[in-house]
Amino acid sequence: MVAWNKKRINQKEYCISDLDKRITIYSRSILAPSTGSSDYEENFDVKTKVFAAVITKTGKTIFDDSNIERNVTHEIIIRYIDGITVEAWIDINDKRFDLIRVENINEKNRWLKLSCSKRGLNTSKTNFA
Repeated sequence: MVAWNKKRINQKEYCISDLDKRITIYSRSILAPSTGSSDYEENFDVKTKVFAAVITKTGKTIFDDSNIERNVTHEIIIRYIDGITVEAWIDINDKRFDLIRVENINEKNRWLKLSCSKRGLNTSKTNFA
């Protein structure tokens, strides 16, 4: 009779001491035009400030969403927060990062891995939204 050995799935665990950078997560929403106007407005709110592990990616990690290539420059690990989506963006030391993908690691609601693309400094108007 053959004995089967159970193999555990690669468990990704992080330690609280790895979260050494303070980041701010902003949410973005679009507001309907006010009366007499045809312009939609974007609203930016601070969702939360948290500690995170920031990992700089070397090489290229590219995702193809509707034929748009996005280069992942950083991965950010944070404690699980419900409601974080790719509509949010991150501020680290006055630098903006767009979220490309949000991964609930092992679906345990303990850790989130945020794949990000560096957008630039907050001082540039083109990098604001």
